[in-house]
Amino acid sequence: MSQPKISIRYFDIEGSAEKVRLALKIGGVDFDDERFPFSEWPEEKLKTPYEQVPTMMVDGDQNTQSYAMLRYAGRLSGLYPDDPYQAFKVDQAIELELDIRYWIRTSMEISRNSQLLGFKPDAAEEAKEAQQRSRAEIMKDKLPRNLGYLEDLIAKNPAGWCVGDRMTIADLTWHGFVRWLDLGLLDGIPADVSKKYPKLTEWMQKMYAHPVLAEHYKDKKK
Repeated sequence: MSQPKISIRYFDIEGSAEKVRLALKIGGVDFDDERFPFSEWPEEKLKTPYEQVPTMMVDGDQNTQSYAMLRYAGRLSGLYPDDPYQAFKVDQAIELELDIRYWIRTSMEISRNSQLLGFKPDAAEEAKEAQQRSRAEIMKDKLPRNLGYLEDLIAKNPAGWCVGDRMTIADLTWHGFVRWLDLGLLDGIPADVSKKYPKLTEWMQKMYAHPVLAEHYKDKKK
């Protein structure tokens, strides 16, 4: 079977597309990495299936939803198990990441869409304070608990991966999330929060040491 023609279109940031880009790169799957500035988003949104990005074009057919894209990329790259139960375990680890990502994304919406959440147009400072309270709650329980789950997941696997004896798309999913934290991009969440988990820290180092990731991030902050 011939390789499909693939392109990924997204903002010129890592974000939701990064795990998909990396999965394809690791598998040696050729793809066009198309990026556009935030200023073009109003026009770009009208070209997408559900007014969201990233999008993935496969042989001229446009698709979206980054986790669906990741599973497809994982199948092409050998990073998603053929065995149904092992695939189930990978999906379970991915959805664990989605649990904590949901809470952080929810806190982001407080400032992004404050008026939709009931804040007055001139209440930006009030919305910011509400976001800070939300982040404090996340730091108090939800984030440490979920990072602890990841720590245990890695610690219980003799191979040191999220699932099985090699890297899967679950590892790429969690790597992207932990990297997001480590870069210190989220107000109220310390950049060193993941460093309290030794197995997680060791696993991140192993991820960055992979030849594809090492090349991909060689000139980027870690």
